[in-house]
Amino acid sequence: MNARVSLDKRKSSFTTKLVRPEGVGTWTFAPIPVDISDHVDLKAKMRVRGTIDGVPLRSSVMAGSGELFIVIAKELRDKIGRQAGDVVKMTLGLDASNTTVNIPTDLKKGAIHESESKDFV
Repeated sequence: MNARVSLDKRKSSFTTKLVRPEGVGTWTFAPIPVDISDHVDLKAKMRVRGTIDGVPLRSSVMAGSGELFIVIAKELRDKIGRQAGDVVKMTLGLDASNTTVNIPTDLKKGAIHESESKDFV
């Protein structure tokens, strides 16, 4: 894996080999080199955005076996024409965009009822 760290601390480019462990139901993922994760200060569960072989990518960083990685869905692998064992070029940075969470109506009603009940306890 080769890394080229840009001057912009929020974004780094690197190459990595797509990996898929043996077994049924395993994911294909792109390991993030340690020098990149250290430079960008990435941690598990952080949201990132960037590109993989020039195609836009948004994902969350995951941890496993002492390394950080991003799962590369089949749809995205098909789009870039890559599979496990292929080397890809990635550019990653932190995704600071807002995330919208749609709360189901029944949960909202339950939360309101719960907060009203606490006033009497």
